[in-house]
Amino acid sequence: MHDDIQEMYGDINLEDIKEKLGRPNIDINNGLVTYYEQSFDDIHLFSFEFLDNEFNDIQYFSIDV
Repeated sequence: MHDDIQEMYGDINLEDIKEKLGRPNIDINNGLVTYYEQSFDDIHLFSFEFLDNEFNDIQYFSIDV
């Protein structure tokens, strides 16, 4: 996620990313985490899929409108 966010929003450290992402919406049944309240901008949703309950295997991070 860090590299993708930096590519879109410039040089930003991990602490700032954590703060700007806001509270995640975790859909356990579908293995999906979405950040509806991110504060990077007003138009994008951030999301990723996870394959295990410890979030060690994160896949398909996306920044969508």
